[in-house]
Amino acid sequence: GNDSYSSSQAQNPSTPWRSLAKLNAFFSSLNAGDVVLFKRGDTFEGTIIATKSGYAGNPITFSAYGSGNRPVISGFGSVGSWTNIGNGVWEAAFSSETATLNMVTLNETAYAMGRYPNSTAANKGYLTIDNAYGSSSITDNQLSSYPNWNGAEVVIRKNRWIIDRNKVTSHSGSTINYSTASSYTASKGYGYFIQNHPSTLDSFGEWYYNKSTKKLRVYFGSNSPSSYRVKASRKEVGVSFNRNGYLKFDNLAFEGFNFRTFDVERTTD
Repeated sequence: GNDSYSSSQAQNPSTPWRSLAKLNAFFSSLNAGDVVLFKRGDTFEGTIIATKSGYAGNPITFSAYGSGNRPVISGFGSVGSWTNIGNGVWEAAFSSETATLNMVTLNETAYAMGRYPNSTAANKGYLTIDNAYGSSSITDNQLSSYPNWNGAEVVIRKNRWIIDRNKVTSHSGSTINYSTASSYTASKGYGYFIQNHPSTLDSFGEWYYNKSTKKLRVYFGSNSPSSYRVKASRKEVGVSFNRNGYLKFDNLAFEGFNFRTFDVERTTD
C-alpha cells in the first residue's frame, strides 16, 4: 500500500493505503455504512482511533478482504540490534509508548518476565513469608542478601484470592520493604516471588525491561538472538473510541497491546 493514494484510489484493492495512521487521519470523513477492509495475511502496527459513529442498523464496519489468515492489528514492535552483556543475556534498545511493557515474544511464542525463583522451582516458584509487618514489609529467613532486590517487584499472594505486585523500596538481609499496591496486607505462611529485575534472568526467553533507559534484556543462553524474531508490546490499546458507537469489527485479529485491545468510553453500541 501507499498512503499517498487518494481516498478514491484506496477503494481499489490494487492501490490501498498502507498504515493505520492514514486511516486515523481520514476517520472523520467516514460515514455510516462505510466499510474499511484490511488485506488478509498482512499486519498493521498501531492503534485505530475512532472519531466517527455509524447508525443503528447501519454501522461503520472494519473487516477483511483477500484470502489467507485474518489481518492483524498489532501493538507489537520489532526488537533488534542486540548487544551481548554476558552470562547469556543480551540487551537492545526498545521504546515502549506506555509506562509498562507486558509482553515479549520470540518467534511468535510468548515468554514470561524473569522471576526468582523460576516457576519450575519447588513450591511452584513461591518463597514463603515468615513474618509480615503491616502493608509494607515482609521477612523470609531463607532469603539471601544477594542479589539486592531494591527496585524490583515483589509479587505477594496476600490471601487466597489476592496477588499484588509491589515495588521494592529496599532489601536488607531477610527483609523486603515495599510500597503497597492495595489495602490488603501480607500474611505469615503465604507465598511471594521477585520479578522485574535484571538478576532474575536465567532461563531461556525470560526478559526484563528498564523503562528509564528504554532497554530490553532477554536471556538467550547459548543461543543467538539473530535466530529469533523478537517482538515487544509498544502500544497501549488496539482500538480507542470515546462517545462513538455503531462500529463493527469483524474477521480481524488483534495482538500485543499493553493495556486493552478495545478501550471504549461512553459509547452507545
